[in-house]
Formats: sequence, structure tokens, C-alpha cells
Amino acid sequence: MTERLGTTATWLLLASGAVVGLLLVAIVAARSSADLRRRTEAARRTLAMPMLMDVIDGKPVPVPRRRRHAQALALAASDLVHKVRGADRDLLATWLTDAGFRQDALRSMRSPWAPRRARAIELYLATTSGLEPEPVVTMLRDPHPRVRLAAVRALGDSGAREAVPALVRAAGSRRRPVPPSAVAMAIVHAAPPDASAMRHVWTSRDPVLVSTALTVCGHLGLVDARPQIEHLLGSRDHQLRVRAVEALGRIGDPRSALPLRRASHLVPPGSVEGQALRRALEAVGVDQPRFGA
Repeated sequence: MTERLGTTATWLLLASGAVVGLLLVAIVAARSSADLRRRTEAARRTLAMPMLMDVIDGKPVPVPRRRRHAQALALAASDLVHKVRGADRDLLATWLTDAGFRQDALRSMRSPWAPRRARAIELYLATTSGLEPEPVVTMLRDPHPRVRLAAVRALGDSGAREAVPALVRAAGSRRRPVPPSAVAMAIVHAAPPDASAMRHVWTSRDPVLVSTALTVCGHLGLVDARPQIEHLLGSRDHQLRVRAVEALGRIGDPRSALPLRRASHLVPPGSVEGQALRRALEAVGVDQPRFGA
């Protein structure tokens, strides 16, 4: 009986070792295959770039007949569109649309495979020269976080100002959230002329959303948000107070001098908030700010 148990245990160990070995081989093979696929794709995109430069030069360029080469061309175009502006960008968008890539992108944006949907977002915006972002805006509600992040980045890279309200809503979504830092960067790239898209943010109970709005308004110098930002100097949230001070310092409106002075009486000068207040007061024209009660 003991010998049988020992034999069974030996076979179980051998079988377990074989399974583990097969799993390791499968993992290595999958990684090698993925690396090879990435290198092949990168090589094809490199070869496609001269064709796109011919497109920008106004030369007639036929669409590659092989699907893989056409896909490589589409990926290269998605990269290139963010590096060109004006007439060059319009030429590229027109050629991609005439070649059928816009419809391909729209179909791929409905794909059940998340990576394909994410790549299609970039291609679609390339075919529109950054205009008509509505199909991409809907992708901000995609169930997959990778696709939502791709939509945020693409909208920011395209400078789609009309998408700013949707980006703000996406930043405040709890069901399908997106990284606030990515949203802030996208809105800064879009550079809206005012803070009207963020008018509902100031009463939000979500400190991350409010902090995102403060970052955006400060970087863009949106003066119309000044009253709401000054109100946040009295927030109970220390981080929000610091962000509000920093935003007012970036905006640099002299009308913020009095609210900042009042806030400076409530904090020690050596604290993080005190240092931010000193910089903000200097930015709005107060040469020698005083601290303490």
C-alpha cells in the first residue's frame, strides 16, 4: 500500500512538473510571438511613411492591395497626423477618407475587440483632420478602460474644443472613469477660450474632479473661473486650497490679491500652502505678503 501511494505521488509530481513546463513554454512562445508581431508592424509602418509624405506633397498614391500593408499605412497615418498641421493635415485626411479608411475606422470602432477599437479611434480622427469628433466622444463611455483612455488622448491631440464638455463629464464619471490627469492634459491641448464647460464642476463633491478643473484653469489662465477658484480658498480640503492658490497664481489677476491676503492670515508661512500663497501673491502684484493672524 505504501509503495502504491509513493508511486502515485511520484506520478502526480511528474505530471505537475510537466504542466508547469508547458505553461512556461506557452508564455515564452506568446511573448516571442507578440514581440515579433510588434517588430513586423513597426517595420511596415516605417516603410509606409514615405508613401504618406508623397500624399502630403500632393502626389497620387494608390492604396496598397495587401491588407497588412494597408493596415500599416493606416497606423502610420495615425501617428503622422498629430505631427502635421494646416494644409498638410487636410491633404492627409482627404486622402485617407477617399481611400476608404474613415469607413474602416468607424467599423473597427464597433469591434468586440478592445485593442482594435482603441487603434480605430486614432485612425478616425486622422481621416477627419481633427474635426467631427462626435463618434470618438461616444467612446468615452466605452466599457473598456483602454478604449476610454485612447479616446481621451486622441481628443486632446486633435485639439477638439467641442469635446471639452464631454471630457469634463468623463472625468467625473464613477461608473466608467478615466484618469483625471489624462483629461486635464487633453483639455489643456484643446485650449478652450473660457471655463464655461466646467461651470458644474465647482459644486461637485468629488475633490479629484474639482482639482482637475483647477489644474486646467490655472494652466490655461481662464480668468472667468477666478470667482469660483477664489471661493475654494475656504475649502476644508487642504489639497484643494493649495490647488486653488496655485491656479490663482497662474492666472495672475490683481483682483485676486484681497482673497489671497485673507487666506494668508490663516496659514503659517513655512507650510506648503503658505509657500504657494506667497508665490501667488507675488504673481498678482503683492510685493511683501504678510502671514499669520
